[in-house]
Amino acid sequence: MVSIILIFLGESGTYNLLLQSYKKLFINTFFDYNTFCK
Repeated sequence: MVSIILIFLGESGTYNLLLQSYKKLFINTFFDYNTFCK
């Protein structure tokens, strides 16, 4: 478990990129869902 955290800290740049793309994907899907329901 700790090693996974250390790996994430070591790859923080890649992790941040993944996090940002996940946020964008989630936000886009959320807004698409809202406009689709209206």
